[in-house]
Amino acid sequence: MRNLLGLLAATALAACGSASSGSSASTCGGADLNTDVNNCGSCMNACPSTRTCAAGLCVPKKTYITIGGHALMHPTTWASATPEPAAGAAITLIDPLKQILYPTDPTKSLLATMAGAPAAGAVMADGSWSIAGVDVSDITIAVVSLVTDAPGTTTQKLFPNGSGVVGAPAAGSAWKDKTDATVFGLPLSRVQQLDAALKLKDATGAAAKLGDLGFLYGWVVDSATRPVNCAKLTSGNMTQTVYYPSATLSGATSGASGATAWHGLFVVPSAGSPDIYTAKAGTAFIAGSQAGSAPGLAFSSILAGATAYADPTVMLGGAILKHPAAWASPATPEPAADSLVLTLVNATDDTATPATATSASGAFAMSAADVSKITAVGAIETAGTGYTTTISPAFENRPCADDIAIKAFAVPSAVTSGLAAKLGFSGATALETTGYVLGLVLDASGAPVAGATIISASTGQPIAGTVYPKPATALGDNMSTDAGTGGMFVIPGAIAAQGLVAIKGGAPVGSTFGVSFAGKVTTVFVTP
Repeated sequence: MRNLLGLLAATALAACGSASSGSSASTCGGADLNTDVNNCGSCMNACPSTRTCAAGLCVPKKTYITIGGHALMHPTTWASATPEPAAGAAITLIDPLKQILYPTDPTKSLLATMAGAPAAGAVMADGSWSIAGVDVSDITIAVVSLVTDAPGTTTQKLFPNGSGVVGAPAAGSAWKDKTDATVFGLPLSRVQQLDAALKLKDATGAAAKLGDLGFLYGWVVDSATRPVNCAKLTSGNMTQTVYYPSATLSGATSGASGATAWHGLFVVPSAGSPDIYTAKAGTAFIAGSQAGSAPGLAFSSILAGATAYADPTVMLGGAILKHPAAWASPATPEPAADSLVLTLVNATDDTATPATATSASGAFAMSAADVSKITAVGAIETAGTGYTTTISPAFENRPCADDIAIKAFAVPSAVTSGLAAKLGFSGATALETTGYVLGLVLDASGAPVAGATIISASTGQPIAGTVYPKPATALGDNMSTDAGTGGMFVIPGAIAAQGLVAIKGGAPVGSTFGVSFAGKVTTVFVTP
């Protein structure tokens, strides 16, 4: 028996053999067990076709591809429909799963090139970028391009923002170069706007910022890359809170009751594992997208529909009243005279839709109004004999449903001329020539609030040129930074869409929007 065991041992040694001279690796019939895919680590241990043998272990085969495309500023920040390149930004390719697993150690998520350097590059002046020889051997889900400021930038301009650029191929398929990827740069200024609008809190109830939490910054578009408003988001994780910022980013709604504004924007402020997000507009579903985030990072995701989207056609109606400054009794609203000509306008650029007219009671109705041109604030414009052309902001964002309770105001010419004389405006600087905002600060019961200061929602500072007239029985401006006893304030001159906030005793009284154009007066009511 001992001789038989010795024979078997000798036979086995002959089969595997000892290491050849100059090599420390064991061999199997002449094969190197450290590198042979059919005898990896031991005789007859074959590696799968998707793996190779290294140091006696079956490991994924090395795969190198070129990844590139264009880097643009996020579409919700474009000044027009023309894409704006994120020139001068830096691109770094990362593994999203490792970034989520190791959020405090960014080195673990970085991809490398064939030469062993980080897979990184610069965005050219036209927005193009390209990184060759990217090692995607270990990628199981996707490659994300992280867009940041270029190295050496002294003042931060971009928030670290990832965009998915290429996914792992289906089983049995080979990786391919990706040279048409579109990624986005997210301005830090936009994140700061969102922080001011969303007023987030962390798990302890303390104030938090999007950057602390990590967030998904999403955009819903149709097949023509046109933003889809009135779309709601769904996901597998129904505990996620989705925010739908207003058109002017002055506030937000959250949860199932919200919907995207005209720009199609939504925000999910949460760090966690990837989830599938799907948008629904009307009865149509918008294609899903997988996304996640990590603290200190944003993920930009576009949910694109397969067809063109049509804004809903809605019924609009309500009543036109005289401005309260013209009421005989402060507590008794007075309807404006009949036959005023009304138009629905886009308060961003004063684009008007077909006109209608008021009845003797001031009531009006716009049947099946097309609101597709409304891009920020929808306004009712009134014009007629004895009245100054007046704009009253009617709604923010394009409405998703009928609204027949709109209340707008017409300013009698006597009020305009009286204010101009009282405030010392004349000639070329007359209020009716330059355009102005005529506002009242009201409490929850509709009573005027005295002693409030009007500030800009975006800057938190008083608006230059704002004046606060004394009551009608007094002359001149009170020359202070708080509304008079009538709660009235005036912002002379044509201004762009701007959030207005009333502050009293350090606390906000309410907010609204003011937009004016030369030759017109905008009426706003700052209410809680």
